[in-house]
Amino acid sequence: MVGIHPALDLFVDAMRFLAVDRLTADQTQSALVTLAGADASALVVIGLVAQRLTNPDTNPALNTLDADTAKDVRQLGEQFAYDLAVLDPGDRLNEAAARIDGI
Repeated sequence: MVGIHPALDLFVDAMRFLAVDRLTADQTQSALVTLAGADASALVVIGLVAQRLTNPDTNPALNTLDADTAKDVRQLGEQFAYDLAVLDPGDRLNEAAARIDGI
């Protein structure tokens, strides 16, 4: 992941720092919910960014693709974002955060 784009380098550094930092139980709970919990989670952001990157209307780099390929790429990005929302893999982290809080 490192070296592709400065934004991804920052993301990797941030995730590494979060993983090795000595967090309190409250910080751990908040981090879990932020990563994959509520509506404004990191997973939602990743889905939206992926959807934008796979859309030729919002990513001019894809304008060189033929129409069928561009349509496929756009649909795959939309499906990825939809899958993140519908399959909601963050439910497990929500449960972990709730248990940390004793709920």
